[in-house]
Amino acid sequence: MFFNDRRILTAGDLAEFPTTLSSGLVRYELLDGCLLILPPLTLDESRSFRDLLYQLTIQGEHRGFGTVWGRVGIIRSRNPDDVAAPEGCFIVTERLPPKTSAEDYLETMPDIVVEVVHHYDTLATMDEKVQRYLRAGVRVIWVPDPPNRVITEYRPNQQPVVLNPNDTLTIPDIIPGFSVRVADLLPS
Repeated sequence: MFFNDRRILTAGDLAEFPTTLSSGLVRYELLDGCLLILPPLTLDESRSFRDLLYQLTIQGEHRGFGTVWGRVGIIRSRNPDDVAAPEGCFIVTERLPPKTSAEDYLETMPDIVVEVVHHYDTLATMDEKVQRYLRAGVRVIWVPDPPNRVITEYRPNQQPVVLNPNDTLTIPDIIPGFSVRVADLLPS
């Protein structure tokens, strides 16, 4: 007998998984229906997205340009289901309220996604994550890299822009007036 242990899961299956185990919090994603279990973040990784989401909240949401979500499931595609769990995202006011799935995951693609480079990521896995977001319709992906103190900005049909500590992160086409120094988000 042959047993195939590769099971294709759906967003509905994913929603049934526990978010805490006896060992602590656990996060998951689906990549073409295959379950990914994500390890916990390091302190630097956690801080880098916390501060960026704070700035999006203060400069974007509180000024009426849109809404910020942290760690929300985003359905990038269906059949097989592809469900991402970025550190954060932003949807502009004109596109609110967002469309959500029966599992309460976002189906409306965010305008901005924040996806931190984690200690377990490779260049190939980060590139794949970014490409999947772009194909799904995300306008901007910010990828903070805490150890290297850079933030890379990705947009459809454009070359990535790498911002160093002395650079200022802006996004005038989505949040007019948004401005924060990279050094303030990724301190040494």
